[in-house]
Amino acid sequence: MNKENPIKREGFATSLGVIAATLGSAVGLGNIWKFPYMTGENGGAAFILLYLGATLLVGLPIMISEFIIGRRAQKAAVGAYRKLAPDKPWFLTGLAGVLAAILIMSFYTNVAGWVFAYAFKAATGGIAINSPESAKEVFDSLAGGVWEPLVWQWITLVLTGTVILAGVRGGIERMTKTLLPILFVLLIACDIRALTLPGAAQGLEFLFKPDFSKITELTVLLALVWHFSSFQ
Repeated sequence: MNKENPIKREGFATSLGVIAATLGSAVGLGNIWKFPYMTGENGGAAFILLYLGATLLVGLPIMISEFIIGRRAQKAAVGAYRKLAPDKPWFLTGLAGVLAAILIMSFYTNVAGWVFAYAFKAATGGIAINSPESAKEVFDSLAGGVWEPLVWQWITLVLTGTVILAGVRGGIERMTKTLLPILFVLLIACDIRALTLPGAAQGLEFLFKPDFSKITELTVLLALVWHFSSFQ
């Protein structure tokens, strides 16, 4: 690269775009889908305190370190470590991060494919759910299939790749600034609906009542693991 004419790296246009992209990566399907159940089963508010502690003591320091390394090196994960520590095996840390991201992507694109499949079936009248048993049957048919979940996963990968190819500002920033407010509105609507259902009080107690007797070494490990899997 010519030092007199360095290649300009595209960045976010606004601070709001950075915040939206960060929230978009942090608020994943797992937080909405499984986290409430895991919280209730592992101590309610006590588990939430563990999760917040993992965020403050482990997640934020690692995230800030990644920001500093990336801004200093101006390279991707592996290249950044090779540039800052050229004669040491620190690049393996970046390689581990890349491999972890690939494994997590292989899971989340599958789950996102389920979401697209459900949306398509709902729009075309292909879902008839009137009991927990029928809901389980629909899900088992989708998740246990071969080609159908693969096709929806490929659709998810194509859509995600299209956004990334559009660039940081025209793709990632534009989409997160558009979709996050929609997600927020949908979550509020779901919360209102859930609070009006029978048994809502028992559900709130299950989710938020602290039970420190359920806090064990395994619970602490779950909080750490769930924290990293949902923040990737």
